[in-house]
Amino acid sequence: MELSFSGSADAVAKMKQSSANLESRLKNVDEATWAGTKTQFLVDDHVHFEAPLGFTAWILLFDIIHHRGQLSSYLRPMGGRHPDIYGPSGDSEASH
Repeated sequence: MELSFSGSADAVAKMKQSSANLESRLKNVDEATWAGTKTQFLVDDHVHFEAPLGFTAWILLFDIIHHRGQLSSYLRPMGGRHPDIYGPSGDSEASH
């Protein structure tokens, strides 16, 4: 997987392409595969953990949610506006 980007537009395009690929592959996963197929989470070629596909997918979803919250909370101290992730934030026009 290529991890370099020529700019933000390239990063967005590659993320959309990767997401579409994942979505099409997951549409073909049956219940037995979701619950029984072991997946490995690798960090520097070291198996960090091994778990069923469905469990790994949930872990990754929760990790994305966690890091999205982390990044959004770093914006205000840097002078940015906190985004309306789950409805109006204290920085949005709707809350004033």
